[in-house]
Amino acid sequence: YPGEIAWSGSEFVVGFADNRYGNLDAWGVRVAPNGAALTDGVDVSGADNAETSVRVTWAGSGWGFSWMDSRAGNRIYIANVDDDTMVSIDDYYITGGAGYIFGDHDIAWTGSSYGVCWGDNRDGTYQLYFKVVSQLGVDLVPDTDVTTDFDGVHSCSIAWTGSAFAIGWAGERAATARAAYVVAVDPAGLRMTSDVFLGAVASSSPFQPVQVAVAPDLGIGVGWSRIATTEHIVLTRLDFDLLRIGDNVVVSDGSGPNVAPSMAWDGSGFGLAWESASGASSGDVVFSRVGCL
Repeated sequence: YPGEIAWSGSEFVVGFADNRYGNLDAWGVRVAPNGAALTDGVDVSGADNAETSVRVTWAGSGWGFSWMDSRAGNRIYIANVDDDTMVSIDDYYITGGAGYIFGDHDIAWTGSSYGVCWGDNRDGTYQLYFKVVSQLGVDLVPDTDVTTDFDGVHSCSIAWTGSAFAIGWAGERAATARAAYVVAVDPAGLRMTSDVFLGAVASSSPFQPVQVAVAPDLGIGVGWSRIATTEHIVLTRLDFDLLRIGDNVVVSDGSGPNVAPSMAWDGSGFGLAWESASGASSGDVVFSRVGCL
């Protein structure tokens, strides 16, 4: 099931949900820069319950994983995972209580804490929420609504720029179809920019149509599933004020649809992975790397 890719400085880790043992669990696998698997998949959750929407980020000396977990209601859990063994050191639930938590959330590491975004319908419609928690799951910034005027927020992605969070999501307002947006939020959860509109995404693509990654000193990359004649994966580059850099780059090829993008910066380019239904790649996860000039 669709997951997320992250870069440590020397290798990738891919997080995903897998039901190979009869129950959906959060798994991770280490991958070399050339795409070769360095380990077999490892169940990082260790819990016997349904776990979906697996996300992963490099956390300085290990990996931060998060997922939707049904063990005590519909909650987001985080786990600190050992770099070498991919074994979970501990896990903590970080959302729960009021409202139904929509599963497509994301996390980002700041160097000392995790920023978290998710969709939540506690006020009647799915809006974008944000919080900051410690590595032990303690709230540092409480639940904060980033949007209030959407009719639905269906996915989100978060990245740390070094001084702020860039959050991308797909959502619709009353007068517009579902589209991709980006906003900058400061460490206290306050907006730094207005919503930046990127383009229309297909309503048939609920899984991760928007992904955000930071290229230090260069800007922000947004990978998203654009709908035109079919669904293609597009890379949009923004500066740290969220102003566009150059034209969109169409990364996928074939007839599509191409959905569920995931993206990471590896030091000199963006690695993108997505689910493709094009020709011989139908039903496969496809990887491409895009350099930045």
